[in-house]
Amino acid sequence: GSSATLLSNTFDGNQKVNGTLEVTGALNADIKPLLNAQGVAPTYAVRAWLNFNGTGTVAVCGGGNIASVIDDGTGSYTINFITPMPNNNYAIAQMGSTYLGGGNASGMYITERTTSATSVSRTVSSFQVLALNAGNSGSDVLSGSLLVVC
Repeated sequence: GSSATLLSNTFDGNQKVNGTLEVTGALNADIKPLLNAQGVAPTYAVRAWLNFNGTGTVAVCGGGNIASVIDDGTGSYTINFITPMPNNNYAIAQMGSTYLGGGNASGMYITERTTSATSVSRTVSSFQVLALNAGNSGSDVLSGSLLVVC
């Protein structure tokens, strides 16, 4: 094989690399156009995502960076990461639905579980959620979805 060292280069237009591209040092690249993001606001990546069935035997239907979902009781779940978050100040976006019978699904909300009035159960390795129905009671999730951004 052959190799080449580029000390400095500016590319205009489309570029293609066949094989492996290794970058050492800083790579300053604007990826926003690749993500269809516009404007000057920062872009943040989803660090973990999950779609799960929370009824009966809990099952992960799809996800990224999710090691497991543990059923802690009716409507209560612990979500464990494969790779820990860099800190426990991440944001969690969540939603869920439950089946009411007769072909109807009901929206429900999933809230982060707290350990006291001033503390949440979140760590860099896991967090807990509680699914609540319209009556504000714990309810197993037919379909739950979560996104973690940090």
